[in-house]
Amino acid sequence: IPSDPGNANSIITYLTQKLGLKRLAVINVNDSFGNNYVHGLREAALIHAPELDILQITIESESTDESVKQTIKTLKDSQYQFVFAVLINDNMHKKVMTEAVRMDVAGNGRHNWVFADSFSTFIDGLRVEKGSPLHRALRGTGMFQASGMVGSRF
Repeated sequence: IPSDPGNANSIITYLTQKLGLKRLAVINVNDSFGNNYVHGLREAALIHAPELDILQITIESESTDESVKQTIKTLKDSQYQFVFAVLINDNMHKKVMTEAVRMDVAGNGRHNWVFADSFSTFIDGLRVEKGSPLHRALRGTGMFQASGMVGSRF
C-alpha cells in the first residue's frame, strides 16, 4: 500500500523505467485510502519520475451508475491509455470495468489497466462468460500487490 514509501517507489519505478510511461491515469475511490494511495504515488513520482504526469480521477465509494459513467467519461476525454485503478469492492470493480468497455477505454487493445491489490478479492474465483463485456474488459489486466521486501526488483 503506497502509504509505505517503498511500495509507491517500486510502483512508480516499474511504470516509468520498465514500461516507459509518461502519463498515468489513476482512478481511485474518494476516501482516505484511495486519496492517500494517490498521494503516495505522487510523492514517489516527484523523486523517481518527475516527468510522469499523473491524472487523478476520483469515484465515490457509494458509486451510482451515473457517477461511474462520469468517471469513465473523464478518463475517455483525457485520452490517457494507461490506467491504475484503486477501487474498494467487487461491485465497484465490475461497474467500472463494464462501463469502461462500453465507452471503449478497456478491452480494446489500446488501453492498459492495472489494479491495486484490492482487485484480488474481485478476481479470485470470478467466472465470466466468454466474449461478455466484463470478459473483454479483464483481458490483459494486471495487479500490483504490495509485499514486504527490500529494494525495487522486478
